[in-house]
Amino acid sequence: TCTVLAGLALSTHVFSALHPYQEAMQPLPLGRRCVVSLATWAILLLAVYLPLQRGVDSIVFPLRIPAGIAAPSFKEGDVVLVRRVRVEDWRPTRGRLIAFTHAWGGPTLDRVLGVAGDHIEVREGTFVRNGVPVPPAERPLNPEIVPAALDVVVPEGSVFVWPSLGMRIYNPGYADFARIGVVPTRSLLGIPWRVWQPWSRRRSLEP
Repeated sequence: TCTVLAGLALSTHVFSALHPYQEAMQPLPLGRRCVVSLATWAILLLAVYLPLQRGVDSIVFPLRIPAGIAAPSFKEGDVVLVRRVRVEDWRPTRGRLIAFTHAWGGPTLDRVLGVAGDHIEVREGTFVRNGVPVPPAERPLNPEIVPAALDVVVPEGSVFVWPSLGMRIYNPGYADFARIGVVPTRSLLGIPWRVWQPWSRRRSLEP
């Protein structure tokens, strides 16, 4: 949808830029008029749209929820707008929803289970932090995916985030879940800001 809207906006701008010269261009052959239109399109793209896109990406970027995801908070096809946070200003807290990159794939998002120094375990299918079960409001977004075993102390300069939305292929017998969940500060991308849901679900921007 965003791509279509961007194309319509660019076409409208090209038409607006050429409209004052419509009479002057009328005598020109069709080929020359096409060349002028394409040149105007290229100038607007290079001088306006690309710099604007870079500027927006440095502040907010979209993250699409992949196919096969069925979590209470997010569903397949949702587009999450992530507000970027500078690494030097980043102080994630327990339970905070963040976007990050992880060892098993590209960018995803989930809640912070632990910060540096926290002891994270899984006991009887439940995440335990420093000997106390993690409250439901601070657990991963997809509660159906829990590692069979986990025992890790979060190192300095990292947080522990279980990528439950990013694990479409889950192997409960995998032995190194701690490596997947430990997310260094450099891998943090930002804070989810708004969610755009597909037209088929008849929802719009939500906090």
